[in-house]
Amino acid sequence: MKIKFVSNGLSGEVNQVQLGANAINPAYFFLKAYYHLHGHNPDVQWLPCDFLMLDPVDVQLAKIVDQQPDLVGLSVYVWNEEIQYYLAKEIKAKLPNCVIVLGGPQLVAHKDPEYFIKYPYVDYVCYGDGEEAFQQLIDKISGYLSADAELVNMVENSKEGYKLWPLKILSDELYLSTSSFLIQKQEVMDSINRLIDRGVPKNQIIMAIEFARGCMYKCSFCDWSQNLTKKVKRRTHDWKAELDFFKEIDITLRETDANFGQWPQDLEIFDYGSSLYDPTKNFKLRIHNTPKLKKEITYYLQMTQTLLHGFRIHVALQDINDRVLRNIDRPSISWADQKELLTRMHNELPDDKKHLLGIQVISGLPGQTYDSIVDMLVECASVGVRQIAQGVWVYLDNSPASDKFYQRTHKLEWIDAYFLVDKELSINQLETLYKELSTGVADPRVWTKLKIVKKSSSMGLKDLMKAQLFMQYFNENLEIGVTDLAETKKIINQQVIQEIDSSYQIHEPLIDKYNIVLFTRVNDNNLSTIHAN
Repeated sequence: MKIKFVSNGLSGEVNQVQLGANAINPAYFFLKAYYHLHGHNPDVQWLPCDFLMLDPVDVQLAKIVDQQPDLVGLSVYVWNEEIQYYLAKEIKAKLPNCVIVLGGPQLVAHKDPEYFIKYPYVDYVCYGDGEEAFQQLIDKISGYLSADAELVNMVENSKEGYKLWPLKILSDELYLSTSSFLIQKQEVMDSINRLIDRGVPKNQIIMAIEFARGCMYKCSFCDWSQNLTKKVKRRTHDWKAELDFFKEIDITLRETDANFGQWPQDLEIFDYGSSLYDPTKNFKLRIHNTPKLKKEITYYLQMTQTLLHGFRIHVALQDINDRVLRNIDRPSISWADQKELLTRMHNELPDDKKHLLGIQVISGLPGQTYDSIVDMLVECASVGVRQIAQGVWVYLDNSPASDKFYQRTHKLEWIDAYFLVDKELSINQLETLYKELSTGVADPRVWTKLKIVKKSSSMGLKDLMKAQLFMQYFNENLEIGVTDLAETKKIINQQVIQEIDSSYQIHEPLIDKYNIVLFTRVNDNNLSTIHAN
């Protein structure tokens, strides 16, 4: 039995701009390790995983068909949903006996009895933890599990129709105490070498690594664990040996935990990973998601890795207004405490690293306005912040914000948006692109498609675009070290209003006609607006 797993993580230009590295989804190694521990079919052949989008979709499709898999598993995330469904449909058309299995946080089959009417070419959808579900499915379709055996965490497109199998939270102690990487070292090394052979530089590969699974919080914008559980399950494997292995093969790591630093052992892991650092090598342990309510832990983790590796400090604020934070059910220390934290970081960073002090905010949240976002960015800059990552609020089907009552309460509307990274278009190209993108599959190596907030009770799409453009220009000024923030705000605000007023007139009829929006730079008569980072 041949199994093909397709992660299709972002790579190339889009990924480098957004993430700074080619992030490797470890799900393939997790599923394969669990099957090694609990599976029954000795003749399973795991074909090489497609971790990244390295080929045009039709080239990738042809390669998969040539491999003649019996089962194809596709990971579906917000950035690759459209391309994964396209592959699923085309693979089923060309290989009708191939079993198509989808999994990932973007999927809603467990909530939608009409899912397989919309996607009849999909055979199974995994929801929740995938390890046991995938093992059971492989054994069942290959005859090593009885035909009437019950599955877990699966939605089945059965002959009788829609079949929802029960949810089971991962609790297998043998698996949790086993390193998925250490029991398949050769496969890990072979996978990395295949990427390098395809032209992915080794120093731009970052392996995602898990120490704890789940998040105890329920932020409205987030779909962590598909919001099926708020319990956190920690792995009990030999993490020291795991870090030693990645140092040996010289690959950078990034945690996938929601709140790394929440538990005392996290600091042991971080300190050990930091002790392994060699400035002449690639290996580093990079922490991105620090605990939301532990200011001193966040300070220690962020400052240590910035001073050691030169990483940008990443403090995820989302907003600083208490009312906005309540609207999104976001746990946070007070702005006074956040301000003290950022000020201390700025004061203690050496001059050559002060530019690395960064925050993350989200624009379009209920309660925000264009003016409140501008004031927030200026206030953060006043305490030393020099990099601001402002993401537009993206709709996730399994987030609390998908609740209809929540959407009615905050008068939320959404729209499909296409982001073209670091390219310019002339005005006469726009309508053709709007038409093509509204009817076809966009190349994810060029475009990123996201469903974003179009309107809330306090903000519309035009103001959202203004906020994005203000942030872009404001960041450019922070990079050159502006000191008069009030005057900078005034100048940029005037420029943003003028540019958006001009360019929105061009985009608005196309937005209304095609019900999508293009976030790109228009290069014609200096109308260089509607651009997002």
